[in-house]
Order: sequence, then C-alpha cells, then structure tokens
Amino acid sequence: TLWIMYAVVYMTKSCYSAAMASIVHEGVLTKSQTGFITAAFYFVYAPLQIVGGVFADKYNPEKMIKIGLIGGAVANLVIFCNQNYYVMLFAWIFNAVIQFALWPAVFKIISSQLEAEYRVKGIYFITFSSTFGLVLAYIVAAFVSNWLYNFLLSAVFLLLFALIIHIACRKVEKHLVPDDKPEQN
Repeated sequence: TLWIMYAVVYMTKSCYSAAMASIVHEGVLTKSQTGFITAAFYFVYAPLQIVGGVFADKYNPEKMIKIGLIGGAVANLVIFCNQNYYVMLFAWIFNAVIQFALWPAVFKIISSQLEAEYRVKGIYFITFSSTFGLVLAYIVAAFVSNWLYNFLLSAVFLLLFALIIHIACRKVEKHLVPDDKPEQN
C-alpha cells in the first residue's frame, strides 16, 4: 500500500512538469513562468525534507502522510480551478510545504516500524516507487484530453489514498513494531 501510495504521490508531484509543454503551448503561462514554478517547488521542498525527517521522528508518521496527501489534493484542486500565474505559483509552493514530511514518514514506517524481517526488502522496493510515479505522470499527461485533468486526477488520487492509508493503518497497526524499541540484530 505504501509503495503504490508513494508512486501516486510522486506522480502528482510530477504532474505539473508533465503538463508544462501544454501549459506553454496553450499560452496559459510562459516558459519562464512554468520554469519558475517548478524551481520554486523544489527550492522549498528540498530543504524541508530535513525538517520533515525531524517531524516524522517526533510525530505520528501516519498523520504526517495524511496531512501531505490531503494538502497535496487541495493544491492540485486549486490549480485545476484557477490558472492564474500567482495562484498556481503559491498553490505549488503550498504543495511543497504541505508534503514536507510525507517521504520521511513513509521511510520511517518502512525502516523502523515494519517487522525486522521485511525492512530490507521494503526499503529496497520503495526506492522504485518514485521512478514508477514519474513514468505514470507522463503516461497520464499523454492520455488526458486537457492538461488540467492532470491536476484533477492528482487531487482525486491523493484524497483516495488518504482514505486508503487511514483504513490500511487500522488493519496493520497490530503488526507494526513500536519505533521506540531498539532493533535487535
């Protein structure tokens, strides 16, 4: 569930890049504007990954994931509804801010809360989810009739996964290892 969820999250983070050519071609934004929005996202997102790691250690990683999923859905929905440059810029920066702890929370669950026998495989396989999500973003962009649907689909998928994660976490809670226990070698 985490693997599929993070692939979808990565798809939604990449949906803007996948739509850039259409956004410029239709004259909605210029190349400079689309490039600046992408740069602003990663300028904010990258350093916040460090803070996200601290938050994932201090707070419930499930809650951090759900906050990132719901916030990301809101950002995508805002862009679907309003294509003003400044609205898109601030929505995409908000997306970077709100998802700051999502990856660290996923990594924390896999690396310290799975039963020890599944951790190595979990860490190995989760590394492929971002690549799959990136490919998925461009496949979706190739098949949607309008670039705006990249953002609508992203919002729907993120909300759907917020619900799926909520349900899945209730089902697997009894199998997770408390993260305050030292790992036994």
